[in-house]
Amino acid sequence: MVVERAEVRLVHASYTGEQVVTDEPLASAQAIADSRPKGYFVTPVMHDDRLADLWLRGVPVPL
Repeated sequence: MVVERAEVRLVHASYTGEQVVTDEPLASAQAIADSRPKGYFVTPVMHDDRLADLWLRGVPVPL
């Protein structure tokens, strides 16, 4: 997710439509709407830049 001021956007690799990386408003994201009835929810995986850096470099991320 990307948060800038009052706007929250979901950036994800889409499994719907053209199956490309998608940047869309969280409130109207089709991926979120499709996942709610199945019991899925959005949770923060990358809590800080250190975890994102490890992941991008291919280093195992400690859990």
